[in-house]
Amino acid sequence: MKKIGYLLFAIIISLLMVSCAQSDKSRVSDELNLKLVKANQIMKYDDHGAMGDGTRFITFEFGSNDTLNQIKSDSNWKKFPLDKTTKTLMYGDEKTSSYVTDNNSRPLFPEISEGYYMLIDRQEDKSQNILNRPSSNFTLAVYDTKTNTLFFAEIDT
Repeated sequence: MKKIGYLLFAIIISLLMVSCAQSDKSRVSDELNLKLVKANQIMKYDDHGAMGDGTRFITFEFGSNDTLNQIKSDSNWKKFPLDKTTKTLMYGDEKTSSYVTDNNSRPLFPEISEGYYMLIDRQEDKSQNILNRPSSNFTLAVYDTKTNTLFFAEIDT
């Protein structure tokens, strides 16, 4: 009888964990304060481990300009060209490689020439430049206006 009780308890806990998991669309929507209208998720990469460190990269395509219009009216989004810090985080520079890579160290962001971007520094201690810290905790979102594609990256180290 005890075994059945333990089994039921394990099943209930598992169901609760699955039902509480936030969808990718909800996560991105909440983090960026955007309604992702007519969003089609086309890619997801996530190598976060048990300790919470890792890279999450999610890509959405849009069938309308509704999300782009929200971005244009939000002062937290900046129009291209990229600032030096954001460009370095996305693509690297002469001293360092991209901060947003897969497990084979390949950059996840494609080359984007037109769009909007938002960098959210989630580091507790912001006294150092984001590029010179021993650890990185940031969210970087880029909307490519040529392809109506949103690229969302979360880095936790």
